[in-house]
Amino acid sequence: MINKILEIIKSGRGDAGRLDHIVQTLRRGTPLYSSDQKYVDSLLGLNTKPELDVSPRTESAKTEQDDLREKLARKEITIEEYDILTELRKKRSTQRPSWRKNKKLHLILSLAPGLVGLQGLGYFQLRKYRWGIEVLAVSIIAVALFFAIPAIQRSDESLLPSNTTLRSIVAAIWFSILGWQFYDTKKLFEESITDRRDRSYKSRQLRSVGRKYCLVMGGLGILAILGIALTVIF
Repeated sequence: MINKILEIIKSGRGDAGRLDHIVQTLRRGTPLYSSDQKYVDSLLGLNTKPELDVSPRTESAKTEQDDLREKLARKEITIEEYDILTELRKKRSTQRPSWRKNKKLHLILSLAPGLVGLQGLGYFQLRKYRWGIEVLAVSIIAVALFFAIPAIQRSDESLLPSNTTLRSIVAAIWFSILGWQFYDTKKLFEESITDRRDRSYKSRQLRSVGRKYCLVMGGLGILAILGIALTVIF
């Protein structure tokens, strides 16, 4: 078997990094994974049964395994590290999905509570507690400010816009934060499922700017509420 695989490598067929790993595994006397055995059989013309499992979960597992093989071929990880990571992936794939990986629950937590003023609950599902608390606090501040605007005491020479205009501004900011946190938690959920970091530079920048925007709006909201309180008191 080893000699046949070496001949395949010399002929330039197949993935040289993967085949080299298979050779090293066989020399250690370790049984091959079924996927590696099928890969070798297909190159040797011994694989006559088509693969029928095309479920999303299987496709995701194949993608993760392909990433590991690419890293091994580029020598970013050693064979020992490859074996350890492969074992961890197999154990994780056999575990029953928890509520933290429930996509429907994630969509509900990220969007539905936000419509009634409780944004950021999707972060708690992903164990991003600090981010969740920050977004939730900003959301509550925005709601409080929205209902506090009618209490503003204006003088005849006041330059402040009308209550309707101010409420429209607060609502626009509130909805922009809702849209951003929904997008951000969606990306975080995808990363937690696939164990792959968001590779899009623009996406990462947008998410980073969104977090800063959220915190700045929260700070301005607190100042606005304090200003309204002062107009009422004095």
